[in-house]
Amino acid sequence: MKIFGIGMSKTGTTSLTSALKILKFNVIHHPWNSQFMRQFDSQNFNIDKLFFIYDGITECPFYFEDFDKQYPNSKFILTYRDPQKWLRSIERWYANDHKYSKEFRIAVFGRYKFNKKHFLQTYLDYKKKVLHYFKHRSSDLLILKICHGEGWDKLCRFLNKPNPPVNFPHKNKNKKILIL
Repeated sequence: MKIFGIGMSKTGTTSLTSALKILKFNVIHHPWNSQFMRQFDSQNFNIDKLFFIYDGITECPFYFEDFDKQYPNSKFILTYRDPQKWLRSIERWYANDHKYSKEFRIAVFGRYKFNKKHFLQTYLDYKKKVLHYFKHRSSDLLILKICHGEGWDKLCRFLNKPNPPVNFPHKNKNKKILIL
């Protein structure tokens, strides 16, 4: 079984990664640099090489159908938050975080430059697409609202693991970012 955190950026994906590691899953968070994107989109990409090392990936939106076909019986976790709060957070991130490649931004949002209306619609459409895809397989998909306080109870029940004796991690919470 592989685990795929299929939430978009700024939905609690870093917290999910930390939680999965606490549960002893070897996961990689957001491997989408320019080189990885070129390899992933090429005919020669072999995802099995990546999963020889890792149990899963977090923050890998839009590829869930491919992962599901290649790794049947996997678990998918859609981290999700209030759309307007997400939009404000992604706008701050987009204005200040330049470590993510142009290819990643275009692959996820369909454009490099930020546009509120387009990004919000992309976010809402993506959730609909995920829900439609898994509509007859609810045991394979967990919608986890980490930013709304959900954590160990839902995640551990979904993964059939006991709740660990630590608080659920909350990474990047209220991180102050100055918009330039």
